[in-house]
Amino acid sequence: GQLFNGVAWIAYFRALEVGPAALVQTITSGYTALAAVLALVFLKERLAAIQLLGVALAIAATLMLGGGSGGQSLELSGWFAYSLLTVLCWAVAVTFFKQAYLQPGANDTTFFMINALGMALTMLPYGLAGQPQWTGALGLGLFIVFLYALGDLTLFAAIHRGPAAIVSPLSGLYPVPTLLYAAAILHEPISQLQWTATAMVLAAIVLVVPAQENPVLVWLKARQTQHLKEE
Repeated sequence: GQLFNGVAWIAYFRALEVGPAALVQTITSGYTALAAVLALVFLKERLAAIQLLGVALAIAATLMLGGGSGGQSLELSGWFAYSLLTVLCWAVAVTFFKQAYLQPGANDTTFFMINALGMALTMLPYGLAGQPQWTGALGLGLFIVFLYALGDLTLFAAIHRGPAAIVSPLSGLYPVPTLLYAAAILHEPISQLQWTATAMVLAAIVLVVPAQENPVLVWLKARQTQHLKEE
């Protein structure tokens, strides 16, 4: 699973090198929808209707974003292909992670240790393969790794201290700061169609949250319980 994770990061950085950051971030964040489908097929998990709606939204939005990739066809749009590879590898990695956490002795410490090993086996060979943007920017790379690790730590802290129905969808909205940065600082042109597709992806991220933590299902259940009490 960690090897797929490492390949995903390589494809993700390649997509950012040649594509618009806002759209790359939005497309790749839709990996949770594909992960839900893989869990349905391979882990025999059941999906609620609202999760299937989220999967459909993510697929439709991805096609919309790909079709609007600067007038290029899907086959010729390199950043779009790298983005799809990222989605596939992250989804496969998450499926492996889910299965691994079901095994005896699985814990966060073991996960982080294996994560470091997997990233080293994939990212380091790529970074040392004569790529000047990697070897010449080691300090920036380490800073990015630090931010990534800090984000993971704060996510685990939020999961342990807060309600999952709130933590899960909020943590899934991480593309929003990238969108704001790309529009305000990088001045990337984003069409109305792409903004619509972006909104669809963000909605899909919330909808595909597991049923027991899904904020929409939790809200509907609370409303139903309140309605029954009033009767």
